[in-house]
Amino acid sequence: MTLELLLTGLLAASAAPQPVVSPRAQAGGTRHAPVIFGRVGWARFTDDEGSLGDGTSVGFGVIVPLTRRFGIQVAYDRHDHRRDFEPVGPLGATTSGGFSGTEQLVTAKALFFFLAGHAVRPYAGIGVGFLDSRRVSEFPTFVFSPEGVPLPGPAEIFTYHTRGAGLGFAAGVDARVTDRISVIGDLTLDLSSPDALGSTRLTVGAGWRF
Repeated sequence: MTLELLLTGLLAASAAPQPVVSPRAQAGGTRHAPVIFGRVGWARFTDDEGSLGDGTSVGFGVIVPLTRRFGIQVAYDRHDHRRDFEPVGPLGATTSGGFSGTEQLVTAKALFFFLAGHAVRPYAGIGVGFLDSRRVSEFPTFVFSPEGVPLPGPAEIFTYHTRGAGLGFAAGVDARVTDRISVIGDLTLDLSSPDALGSTRLTVGAGWRF
């Protein structure tokens, strides 16, 4: 009788419905889901002689995890920059000039996550990028009247359209707010040649997990 009861219990347990674990829940224990993000912030642009000005930056991209520790970030960013010179000139005749332009960058970086499996994941990254830069340099000039009085002359305007590739570095944090939403902060430096152009960006954005 005892053996019959034991066999009946085992058959009943095996026939009972088992909880279904979704593939997403299983994967959640080993890695984070990919994140599509948009971001805005501040950017500073430089060349080998110094600052070309700063301005606003906007961008979007995706973070794709490969393992719990490593992933790939692919992004597009666009920013405007401007730098105005202080008024200058001889004998009180003053004028001004400056730099202005627009840069577009496409970057791909390998990321290392320091806190795998946590809702807040700091990361560092290194990769490559492609830069398209359109900028204008406007320099003041002066002319002298027949009486020798200095007057502002026509500005010297130089336009540049530069394309080049280079290295990029990133540090930031991906903070999971809900199962679907992340907040992403990022500090990025991208260096391109020719002209030793540098783009430094500090951005914050929101991401959607899928």
